[in-house]
Order: sequence, then structure tokens, then C-alpha cells
Amino acid sequence: MTTLLEGHESEVKDVAWSPDGGLLATCSRDKTVWVWESAPGDEYEVLDVKHGHTQDVKTVRWHPGGEVLVSASYDDSMKLWVGEDDEWVCAQTLSGPGIGHNSTVWDLSFESTGKFMVSCSDDRTLKIWACKSASRQDGPRWQLATTLRGDHSRTIFSVDWSRCAPLIASGGADNSICIHGVGEAASASPPQADANAMPSPPGSDSGPGSGPSLAPGLKVRSLFMPEHGFQAPPAEKLAVTLAHKEAAAHASDTNCVRWHPTIPGLLASAGDDGVLKLWQYDQEAEDDAS
Repeated sequence: MTTLLEGHESEVKDVAWSPDGGLLATCSRDKTVWVWESAPGDEYEVLDVKHGHTQDVKTVRWHPGGEVLVSASYDDSMKLWVGEDDEWVCAQTLSGPGIGHNSTVWDLSFESTGKFMVSCSDDRTLKIWACKSASRQDGPRWQLATTLRGDHSRTIFSVDWSRCAPLIASGGADNSICIHGVGEAASASPPQADANAMPSPPGSDSGPGSGPSLAPGLKVRSLFMPEHGFQAPPAEKLAVTLAHKEAAAHASDTNCVRWHPTIPGLLASAGDDGVLKLWQYDQEAEDDAS
């Protein structure tokens, strides 16, 4: 061990490096989020301690650009923190009826361009959020793009958006792993229901805050190009479909799923059964089978 960081008053639930490695974020059952800065000699200085959550903070994740830190909590909310001088301030809270999750937010993940993120919850839903441009003064704002429900029958503990393929994986207390494919709707989307909701992709539930569903069977155009990576679509054309479900991925809860950062389709999962499994998802084989 080179360094011991102390300060939290209860269990530390998660830790995350910023993309450039200069900052470290931690969160705890003490309801706080800490931001640490690396210093010479394996030393770390506390930049800020945030008390915005009212319940245990489950996870922290950095935006790929490093300018935004997101925390998710047992208080059913997600908070977006941005640095201003030597302080990190809450720029936006994603919560509330018809928009946010209605139970504990367990995990979240950004897609590689940083224009979208996905979150999962005890409410058995996945929510996809889109970064919307705003005034320079307010900075970027995040808006609910769609809510996916019905694929997991119990709590969803983990979600991960692949960096090298248009795929989202999720795992939960129903022992399953779900793979969703991400693309762009091949035709124009229907009118928005209201100013606070965007159209939902095929296969999603058009519940509160999710907007109207696109037509069933709508063809989806792949947005992954090997030479350019993922090409993020406009939020109103985002299409997400359930590509595969492994119903008994583990003998007990699927606690964590993580895509390999450079090998498309290679997924690791961990479960309450004490087993770590590696999976290779083959989109072409899935298409041929269907």
C-alpha cells in the first residue's frame, strides 16, 4: 500500500478515477461524495466534500470529458457535479415523478462520446439520458430520453455501455443479463408528447416521462463504425432494442456486468453464486437466428 485516505464516517461504497487520473471521487453510506486531487509523493488532497444526498450514496462515475461527476443514491436521485474554482457544485439533480427513478439508483454508465448515459434502479427500469445544449451560463443539461422497462423482473444492480460496440448490458436480482442494441431510427420519429419527454425507442414502455413509443418493428441503423467508433444520433432519433436475454446467467443475483474496453462483445459478469463469467456476444449470430 502506498497511500491511506481517511475521512468517510461509514462504509465507502464506490471509487472512481477521473479520465485523466488527476482526481479521485469516492462515495459512502455517510451520504457524502468526496473529490480528491493527486499531489506529488503519492499524496492526495481533499478538494471538496458534498452533502447533497439524503441517503447512502451507491456509486460515482465521471463523464468521459472529465468535467462532470455523477453520483447515484438510495434517495432515488442522481446528482451532476461540476467544478467551479476550488468547489464542486450540484449543476442538476435527476429525480422526480415521471422523470427520475422511483427507487434506489444502483449504477450508471456513459456511452463513449459522453452524449448519453444510462442508469439502473431498484424500480426495475433502465433510463437513458441525453445531454442537451443549454446556455453558456448554465452549461449542458441532461434530459430523459427514454425509459426501458419489462426486461428485468427484479432489481437491476448493474449497467454498462460498451465503449467499442453499440451495446448496453444490464444484470439484476432476477439472475439474468440483458443486452440492448443502440442505433438510430431509420425513419422520422413521431411528435414529442411534451417538452419534458423525448420519443421512446422500440421495445420501451411508454410510461410516465418516457414519451410515445416508435412504431413496433422499426428498423434500426447501426451507429458503430470501426474507424470512427460510436456515432451518437440526435436524441429524438435514439433507438434501443432488446437484442438478447440470458435468463439464468447466474444461479443467484447478477451483481455486476462490465464490457471489455477494446474487444467488442466481450462481457464479464459477477454473481451472488460466487462465480465470474465471461461472455462473447455475437450480433451477427443473433441476427441470423432471428
